[in-house]
Amino acid sequence: MRAHVSDATRTILCAAGLFFINFYVCRELFWTEYLNQMGSIEGSFIGLARYVTRNAPDLTWFPLWYNGIPYQDSYPPLFHWIVALWAGALHKTPAAAYHFVAAFFYCIGPVTLFVLCKALSESRAYSFFAGLMYSILSPSAFVIADIRHEIGLMRPRRLQALVAWGEGPHVAGLALLPLAVLALHRAVTRRRPADLVVCAVSFAAMAMMNWLAAVALFAAVVAYVCSTTLRAGIAVLGAAVLAYAMVVPWIPPSTIETIRANAPLLGDFGGVYGNMARNLGVVAVLAAGVVVAIRWLTSSLVVRFSAIFSFLMAALVLPAYWWKVSIVPQPARYQLEMELGLTMLVIFGIRPFVDRMPVRWRAGMAVAALILAVIPAKSDRRFARYLISPVKIAETIEYKTAVWLDQNLPGRRVFASGSTQFWLNAFADNPEVTGGFDNGVVNQVTRTASYIVRSDEPVDRDGKISVLWLKAMGVQAVVVGGADTRQAYRDDQNPGKFEGVLRKLIAKTPNAATHAIAATPRAILISTPPS
Repeated sequence: MRAHVSDATRTILCAAGLFFINFYVCRELFWTEYLNQMGSIEGSFIGLARYVTRNAPDLTWFPLWYNGIPYQDSYPPLFHWIVALWAGALHKTPAAAYHFVAAFFYCIGPVTLFVLCKALSESRAYSFFAGLMYSILSPSAFVIADIRHEIGLMRPRRLQALVAWGEGPHVAGLALLPLAVLALHRAVTRRRPADLVVCAVSFAAMAMMNWLAAVALFAAVVAYVCSTTLRAGIAVLGAAVLAYAMVVPWIPPSTIETIRANAPLLGDFGGVYGNMARNLGVVAVLAAGVVVAIRWLTSSLVVRFSAIFSFLMAALVLPAYWWKVSIVPQPARYQLEMELGLTMLVIFGIRPFVDRMPVRWRAGMAVAALILAVIPAKSDRRFARYLISPVKIAETIEYKTAVWLDQNLPGRRVFASGSTQFWLNAFADNPEVTGGFDNGVVNQVTRTASYIVRSDEPVDRDGKISVLWLKAMGVQAVVVGGADTRQAYRDDQNPGKFEGVLRKLIAKTPNAATHAIAATPRAILISTPPS
């Protein structure tokens, strides 16, 4: 007699299969403490988690960045809280906990997409293949030549963003996004107060995880409402009000204003705001056309949602890559959200055609797809082995500098440049004039000081003027990289400006405490302003 497998068991097996595929790709990340990716932003996130482990529950003021800022301006805190809790529960270092948590969210991303697709489509098979495609392929590489030339067609952009760029909170928010849409769907269809509360909690978690995730949530909510009825909009308003009431201590109006004020000053996006109203207006008009067209073409909720969401994300990403037009600051980073939407759209867009085929043909196509999926999965695995390379952290110049400062100048404010500024507080408690999240700058004078110290203007008095600014900022040591620096990158344009102006604290000496750094005396120079 043939054994009967329940629907719930099949669903669990599909979810477990998707998790295993992603675990197969990135499994080393779960137990790697430090990666050979010292140029990524993850050093700042590890430093934030380290701060939580040492200062919770007193998280009101954050003294380590930008001469001190309110803690809520340092970064949306949920990801760092999870890392800190995991580190404390398992007695792990913040770095080891960070990579475990990041790897976990990477692996459950396709699982949560599968769960959402199944709820919207009531098809386990198509939902599984959506999760499979999302696991092993990057649709952005098929539509953007720059990405295709960078990683090829058979490598995961999502993994590159996580490992090479340090986008842990972003990838975590991406994994939670399908759950937030699912919670909204249940609140709308079941109309129970408990579902509305769950929806509000999911909205709050997205906002507390990452600012990009919050923007993606807004786009997903718009896409869902436009795919259904106005009644969904009423549920959205109720959930949004309740969600903000939950997070207001950590995202108060003052923090929102700080982010808004700093955004035009970052990168080359200052001019974006002058044209933003016009550009977003064009996007809104085009989006209205997409909504009308897709509602006329199909009644499938999952197709409607994925089409509208894909358009909203692509409208930000594609102009930035194709025509170098930025509609919002940092538009290219939304490529991961665009990939999520395109994956759903491709799989469920072909469903009407596949459903017309004979059952045997469909079964054969499914088997063939599973077999062919081995090719990109193995390519992903090779790419992961290349990216996920452990490093002996004690041999890096960022670690050596931080430890020297912590031992010899404990608690003293420093000015650090290059990759050292992002990694400093992962190992030491020295406050900085710079930091790891420029959106959180409150005292704009620190931004001016940073520019002057890093630049080579004016050439004739550069060193002396920089020292005056360092004194004004209360700096007691400045870290600069020489011509042969081993930092992952450098951003100080004239490191020699302090020669003859400041006293060297690290020189070539057999002293055991400083010998490791002194072995490359041109690679690192630490000096103090005279009293």
